[in-house]
Amino acid sequence: MKSRLKEREGPTGLIITTTRAGLHPENETRILSLEVDYSPKQTMAVILAHAKGEKQAAVDLAPFQALQRILELERPEVIIPYAEPLALGCNPTAVG
Repeated sequence: MKSRLKEREGPTGLIITTTRAGLHPENETRILSLEVDYSPKQTMAVILAHAKGEKQAAVDLAPFQALQRILELERPEVIIPYAEPLALGCNPTAVG
């Protein structure tokens, strides 16, 4: 294995999701958590919006598409040396 330094101008960001109700308290100090409203009232509002044909707010996908093009061109190889212990630590019953 050989390490390589790759630098990109910021800002940087990472978006992840989880089905857990909470994370380790130490991790919670390093992230901004946003929770989805799954209440019956919100669910009905979404259903009605779909039924009325309401459009969602426009989102600028250009930055995400540019990142995807960079990844496709560079084809970075990612090696996770601790992949097996990580897999063994996963809860196989937590599948949605």
